[in-house]
Amino acid sequence: MAIGIVGDAGVRANAQQPKLFVGMILILIFAEALALYGLIVGIILSSRAGQSRAD
Repeated sequence: MAIGIVGDAGVRANAQQPKLFVGMILILIFAEALALYGLIVGIILSSRAGQSRAD
C-alpha cells in the first residue's frame, strides 16, 4: 500500500520538480525493505505457531 502511495506522489512530484526523483526512489526502496522484513517475520511467527500446536 505504501509503495503505491509513494509511487503516485513521486510521479506527480517528478513532473513538477525532477530533483525529487532520487528522494522518492530512496523512500520506495526503504518501503520495500520494510515490507519484506514484515513478510519474513510473519512467516517465522506463523511457522512457530504451527509447531506449538503440534506439540
